[in-house]
Amino acid sequence: MILLVRHAESEANAGEATEFPDEAALTARGLEQARALAPTLPACDLVIASSYARTQQTAAAAKQRITEIWPVHEFVYLTQARCGRSTAAERRPHVEAYWARNDPHYRDGADVESFAQLLGRVRSMLDRLRDKAAIVFTHGLFIKAVYWVVLCGDLDMQRFRAFAQCLHVPNTAQIRLHYCDGAWHIGQPKVV
Repeated sequence: MILLVRHAESEANAGEATEFPDEAALTARGLEQARALAPTLPACDLVIASSYARTQQTAAAAKQRITEIWPVHEFVYLTQARCGRSTAAERRPHVEAYWARNDPHYRDGADVESFAQLLGRVRSMLDRLRDKAAIVFTHGLFIKAVYWVVLCGDLDMQRFRAFAQCLHVPNTAQIRLHYCDGAWHIGQPKVV
């Protein structure tokens, strides 16, 4: 059984301006959320996290010792040159333009990935976890991409975006994922 855990509230989630996606830290509320998460997590020998500060802080505050760092980081698709030190509201026009382009192989710059690359990362994680039990500290859009790959998996960005906008994955949500009879099965986001 795999347990996907979304990080606790970060500066970006709280609407603050952030410079680099990997450096956004938890807020004071996020640290409280992560501490409250601790008693709800099962014991597990394999604890995976992205390299991003907010997942590392969530695991630490939840008293989980990270055993491996994997590329389960957030989907960053807007270049730093265009969107550095900005809020979600300031990035909105660029976000809308990216998704309207509807090209799964488009990269906004050398420092970001394409939608197709995101789905490739998800598939790689699923392949690596097929016969394991693990807790994975990760990010909201990455979790939505896991749902997408398990349930559909195509490269239709417009359908994915509509799906992602309807699927609510709150901070510290836990999603159970298991492999059985040749297929992945995924549960609903649960916040304890």
